[in-house]
Amino acid sequence: MSENQQVRSDLGESFAADGVAIMFREGKLVLDFRKSAPRVDQIGDQQQQSIKTEHQPIVLDPRGAKVLMKMLEENIDQYEQQFDTIELPEQHQDGSEGLDQDYIG
Repeated sequence: MSENQQVRSDLGESFAADGVAIMFREGKLVLDFRKSAPRVDQIGDQQQQSIKTEHQPIVLDPRGAKVLMKMLEENIDQYEQQFDTIELPEQHQDGSEGLDQDYIG
């Protein structure tokens, strides 16, 4: 790239996820980030409550997913060194793990 060329990156809107589901099939992994928020709509003279949910899926090839996993491991290690160990939920009474295998949130 020559010195007078500029690179512009549009970051788009931010998305603060409160959950993620992970799905896969041959050749791709999908990280489906979810954001949910309460909503109150005025219908005539009554208010109706509902939950608004948005999804931001990210599709990765297996190599890209593995690179992301390595980057996350390295950054979580650095985070824990700087701040504190991240504790995960205890096991359930039935012996299963505290986290579902394909969903967090």
